[in-house]
Amino acid sequence: RDFTYIDDIVAGVLASLDRPPTGPAPHRVYNIGNNRSEPLLRLIEVLEQAQRIDPELNPFDRFSLSLAYYLKRRYGAAIGAAELNLSKTEGARFSDVVLAAAYAQQNRTEDAARVVSQIRRLNPSFDADAFGSKFMNPADLELLRDGLRKAGLYAAKSGLPAAGQ
Repeated sequence: RDFTYIDDIVAGVLASLDRPPTGPAPHRVYNIGNNRSEPLLRLIEVLEQAQRIDPELNPFDRFSLSLAYYLKRRYGAAIGAAELNLSKTEGARFSDVVLAAAYAQQNRTEDAARVVSQIRRLNPSFDADAFGSKFMNPADLELLRDGLRKAGLYAAKSGLPAAGQ
């Protein structure tokens, strides 16, 4: 997954204001990220530092931190960050997915089943194929899907339903 510093986004947006679209299209697409990926451990360091400065990270940053912990196989930390996000922000239901996968990776099957049941109740159209599909690293996607399989949220393209369906 790529991460872009907010300063880079702001600079890119401001620079694009100086170049309004020309021609028949009323818009123009700009790639305002930098030319390299930021390492996942660097993202964790930055978010942990931000959390020390201001413990009230926004819901997206708390989700990003829980997902980054998960992808580094720090499942206990992923659970803690996801649970914190869910307790602080009612609408942060996307954290349920990381929470279910992390519980499953720790063999906390009852907790995983409880969260999966909640996901299915609150979002009956949840698409496990789409969740994480933007990951640039196929190994990250496979690790996430492994947790989703163990939790019963993801079935490989075998035509078999996920557990519990």
